[in-house]
Amino acid sequence: MRPRGSSWWIATCVAMVLAWALYWKNAHGRRDWNRTVHVEIEGGKIALIPDLRMCWSGYTAAEAPFPTGARLEYHIETGDRYLAGDHAQVLRRSLWVIEPTGVKRQLLDSGAHLSLRIAAMNLEAAGIPFRIIQMYDGQEGKHTETDVTAERVRASTKAPRVAPFAILIGTSSLWLGALAGAMVHNWGYVIAIGVFGCVAVAMLTIACTASKRAALIEVTTLIPSYGAGYAVAVLGVRHLFNR
Repeated sequence: MRPRGSSWWIATCVAMVLAWALYWKNAHGRRDWNRTVHVEIEGGKIALIPDLRMCWSGYTAAEAPFPTGARLEYHIETGDRYLAGDHAQVLRRSLWVIEPTGVKRQLLDSGAHLSLRIAAMNLEAAGIPFRIIQMYDGQEGKHTETDVTAERVRASTKAPRVAPFAILIGTSSLWLGALAGAMVHNWGYVIAIGVFGCVAVAMLTIACTASKRAALIEVTTLIPSYGAGYAVAVLGVRHLFNR
């Protein structure tokens, strides 16, 4: 015989499955456009509709003509952070409509709220031309514009995977110092491990920075902060173990 009460367990499980299916359909079957930055094209015009978060920050819908042959451009304006020509500092991000005649009309004055990967994917699917342009204004009036659509979208796609690795490297002085302080008793080896870690991070910084001159300056500022963090971690762990 079936144990008493088993029918109630079956009914409860079925109800939970049905409730989850209903939730999934409502959550993924239709999009809440109030929570998504999107564009609307109608009557030869394009409108950028901000999401709720942007509306709370004071953004409002923006509209511009969008004739046949027009495109959207995401502009990244850069300048010099350390040395002339290093392009290392992002000054401004914005979204523009570029008409076939070359006329530019701004839709968004701060494009930091946009996901480049999602924007490129959805606009391409909708048949709306989209480019990412990096601009550089240097000394003596130098101005350059470079199409970086492919590399920026690729970098945006890899960003979620890179973030944990970047956090691991950024905190390496602390966790490496903690491990050395807990497991290594010879001070010579402790210092050698710290030097090795600092050199490894410096090499990664140089390899991942476009401007090598700017990378060398970053490495110079990195050494004292890395050493201080490593020393604090080692001494802190040693103090705890010796209590």
